[in-house]
Amino acid sequence: MTKILLLLPLAFYLVVVQASYINPKNLDPMPAIVNGYNAPNRPFYVKLSISNTWLCGGTIISTRYVLTAAHCVQSSTDVLVFVGDFTKPGDVNKEVIRGARVKVHEDYNGKVTTNDIALIELSTTVSVNNVLPLCDRSYSSNTIAVCGMGTTNPSNNQMPLVLQEVQLKERASCAMVWNGPKKQVCLGEVAKDSCFGDSGGPAYPMDQSSNPICLYGIVSYGSNTCNGDGVYTRVSAYHDWIQKNTQ
Repeated sequence: MTKILLLLPLAFYLVVVQASYINPKNLDPMPAIVNGYNAPNRPFYVKLSISNTWLCGGTIISTRYVLTAAHCVQSSTDVLVFVGDFTKPGDVNKEVIRGARVKVHEDYNGKVTTNDIALIELSTTVSVNNVLPLCDRSYSSNTIAVCGMGTTNPSNNQMPLVLQEVQLKERASCAMVWNGPKKQVCLGEVAKDSCFGDSGGPAYPMDQSSNPICLYGIVSYGSNTCNGDGVYTRVSAYHDWIQKNTQ
């Protein structure tokens, strides 16, 4: 199972907050939230339509750019970004913005799903209130939340009516299973995971009031059973690349 991202340059507003590799078994470009709950307001989350088909999620990291997974947008020039759209029927107040440019990481490798990161430059700016800052390289947290609109049951591809969120922990066992590199992180919990349709979406630590703090990871790939072993692109490993491509 796989998860996605993209970004584009212009008036750049980017905040940085202080603060693993595998040979995938069954890669799937559309992972989702399993055994989560209805998410509170998450204005930084976006849905991505690739060539008129909704496939992935993404995160607003500046007033002009969205970060997502490379596998979501690697072969597409036609990307629509749905801002403020957190329900299956579609929110009436959503904003649909066309991607002006897609930048996939130069060293993205779809065979082993490394450097699974991309930027989407928006054709118009969004409010600074939608922006989730990037976690600093030194940031660490025991619990990381993930949100998405992907399937909630991998056996029947059941889709949620509203945006879902789940809280996960870094898993040493996952890193051992996937043999992951330093630019990725394994997150999971027993019977909890991101799944089909969640690719490219955000992973973030929260404060004591359950408010997201910063963008920690990007949903990338995992088991096709969505069993709690998920691999995420570690955003802090790509600060220089993001900065370079958003100026």
